[in-house]
Amino acid sequence: MTVYEEHKEIVQKISREGLYSSQVLLSKTYVDYKICQNKTDSISSEMIRELQKVKDYLNIVTINEFMSTEEVVMLLLDISQKQTASMNEHLSKIKIFDKSQHKSALKPVQFIRSIKKTNFPILR
Repeated sequence: MTVYEEHKEIVQKISREGLYSSQVLLSKTYVDYKICQNKTDSISSEMIRELQKVKDYLNIVTINEFMSTEEVVMLLLDISQKQTASMNEHLSKIKIFDKSQHKSALKPVQFIRSIKKTNFPILR
C-alpha cells in the first residue's frame, strides 16, 4: 500500500466520521429546535391571553377610580400645557426659518440693483 492510498483511506475515514457526527448533531439540533419552538409558542399564547385580560380590565376601569376630579383636571391641564409649549417652540422655529428664507430671496434683487447703480469702467 502506498502512502497516497493510506492518506486517501484516512481522509475517507475522517469524512465518514465527520459526516455521521454532523448528521447526528443536526438531528439533535432539529429536535431541540422543535422543543424550543413549542415552548415559545406556548409562552406567546399565554402572554396573549394575559394581555387580553389586561386590555379587558382597562376597558372596564375608568380614570375616576384612581384619581379625584381635581387630580384629573390638573393632569389634563399639565398635559395640555406641555403640548402647547412644544407647539409654540415648533412654530417659533418655523417663523425663524421663514424669515431667513425671505431674507435670502431678497438678496439677489439687491445685488442686481447695486450693479445697475454702480458705474463700472468699460473694458475694451
